[in-house]
Amino acid sequence: MSNELVAPDKFFLNRFGMNHGALERILGSALERKADYADLYFEYRSAEGVALEESMVNHTSKSVSHGVGVRVCAEDRTGYAYSDEVTVDRMRLAAEAARAIADQRGTAPAA
Repeated sequence: MSNELVAPDKFFLNRFGMNHGALERILGSALERKADYADLYFEYRSAEGVALEESMVNHTSKSVSHGVGVRVCAEDRTGYAYSDEVTVDRMRLAAEAARAIADQRGTAPAA
C-alpha cells in the first residue's frame, strides 16, 4: 500500500481494475465533437473516528467515499459530470454527459 500512496495513478488503477487503455478511451469519448480539453478527477477518501466517554471507547466509525469527475472544455463552455461508481461504463457515461453539457449552445433569446 505504501507504494500506491507514492504513485496515485497505480493506486486508482489497482483499486478499480483500470488500465491506461481504458482511461484513454474514456478521455477520447470526452474529446469527441471538437472539445479542446478533458480531464478525469479521481477521489478516494477514508475517514475513521473514535469517541471516548470517561476514558473508554464509546463509539467508532469508518467511512470510505470514492468517485470520478469528468471535465470537458469546448471553446468557452465547460461541462462536468461525476459518478460515485468508478467503473469503465459509468466513467464513459460521465464523459458523454460532460461532453454534451460543454457542447450545448446558448439558446436564450437576445434581450
